[in-house]
Amino acid sequence: MARNRTAGFFYLILAILYMAGIYRLSSIPGDAGTTGLGGILAWTPPAFQNLLHMPLYGILAWLWYRTL
Repeated sequence: MARNRTAGFFYLILAILYMAGIYRLSSIPGDAGTTGLGGILAWTPPAFQNLLHMPLYGILAWLWYRTL
């Protein structure tokens, strides 16, 4: 039983860190003047950005499934 509890705790930490990463990505401004990852995302077409939500939140759902 301890192994499952440890694995659940590991996936809980991963899910929280993943949510923090999603929050960080969502706080990047949408103007093209930014550099780094924000610049890459600013030049990505909005339709493709919307498609990227599906795998992003699918992974988050899988992490929560593994946690619970």
